[in-house]
Amino acid sequence: MDARPKTRIVVESSERLRWTILDQKLAVGIAGQRIKVINYAEGKMVRVFKGHTGGEWLCLVNKRQEIVAITRGGRNLKVLDVETGEAVAMLKHSGKESRNSTPVWYFMSNPDGHGSAVASMLEGDHLTWYIWDVPSRSLRHTLTAPGKSDKASMTVADSVFTANCRYFCCKYKESPEVNSDLAVWDLDTGKVAHRLFHDRGGSVTSVVAMGDDKILVSYCEKSIDILLWSLPQGEQLLRLPGHSNRYVDRLLLTEDERHLVSYQSLSAKEREFILWDLVAGKKIAGFTVEENSIIQLACQGNIIAVGARSIGSIVTFSLTGSDVIRSELSSYAGSSQTTTASEVYLDLIDPENDNKADLDDIDSDFDDDEV
Repeated sequence: MDARPKTRIVVESSERLRWTILDQKLAVGIAGQRIKVINYAEGKMVRVFKGHTGGEWLCLVNKRQEIVAITRGGRNLKVLDVETGEAVAMLKHSGKESRNSTPVWYFMSNPDGHGSAVASMLEGDHLTWYIWDVPSRSLRHTLTAPGKSDKASMTVADSVFTANCRYFCCKYKESPEVNSDLAVWDLDTGKVAHRLFHDRGGSVTSVVAMGDDKILVSYCEKSIDILLWSLPQGEQLLRLPGHSNRYVDRLLLTEDERHLVSYQSLSAKEREFILWDLVAGKKIAGFTVEENSIIQLACQGNIIAVGARSIGSIVTFSLTGSDVIRSELSSYAGSSQTTTASEVYLDLIDPENDNKADLDDIDSDFDDDEV
C-alpha cells in the first residue's frame, strides 16, 4: 500500500479538528464553532452550515446524510441536509414556542453517523432524556431516571445507542455515596430494561456499544476491568482484566468487532493502550505513548494510528495475524515520503473562506421571529 499523501492540506486553526470522511472527496467537521464541508482532495471549502453543534462532536445521522444541530435560539434541534446544506426539519421540545422555554444542554447520536435516533437533554434537567426518531421527525420517548433519589445523576459522556437504535444506555449514579451502574432502556417500549451492576462493586468509567445487542463497559475503584454485556438478557458474557493501576479513559471497537483498544493515562507524560482479542478474550499487546497522543482506528480497525505533537509523525500498529507490526508515517513536508504530494492552503476558521449564502431557512425557534 502506498502511504504517501496525494494532497497535503495546510490548515490554519487553533482548535483540535475532528473530521468525518464522507466519500473520496468530501469530509464534514467543526471549525470556528461552525459545521463545515470541505473537499479535502482539492483543499476547497464546499459548504458552511448555520447552527450550534452543542459541543466539539458532530451529530451525523441517517447514514451520514443529515446533521443535527441546535437552533439559533438554543431551544430546539434542527436537521440539516449534508448534500444541499438546507435546514429540512426542526425537532421541537415543546409544542408551543416560548421565549421562556428551556435551552438544549446536550444532544448525541451514534458516533458512526449511521443511526436514525438522537438523544437530547435540556438545561436544569439532567435526569431526563428526549429520544428522537429523525426519519419521522418525531419525539419517540421521554426517558426519566430509573431511580427516585433526588441526588441521582446521569452522565451524558457515557451514553450510547446500539447500532440499530433498539437500546439506549447511560451511566447512572443513584447518589454521590454509591458507585455508578449502567441504565439500559428498551426503545421499543421506552422502559428501563436493566440496570447493569458490577458484581464486585466497580464504578462505570467508559462504554461502547457492540452491534445491535451488546455493550462493553470499563470500571474502576473496587474492580479495574472491562465487561461485555448482553442487553436483551442483561447478562455478563466476557470479562477482561483491564489496565494495571487506573481507570480506562476510553474504549475503541474495531469495525469487525473482533478487537478492542482501551487506553488510560499513566502519568502527566505517558498514556498506555492495550489491544484485546474479543473472540479469544485475551490481551494481544500493550504500548506506552505520550500523554497528549491522539489514538484512532483506521482500515476497519486493522491499523491503530497514534499521533503526537512532539514526534511530527504518525505511528501505526498494524494487526497481521497474531502479530502487531509497528511503523511510522512521517508528516514533515521535507520527508522523502511526501515530496510528491501537491500542497494546498485552506484556512478553516477564516470567515472569508465561508460561503455567504444563508443556508438556514428555519433558523428561529419562534414562528414570529425569522431573522
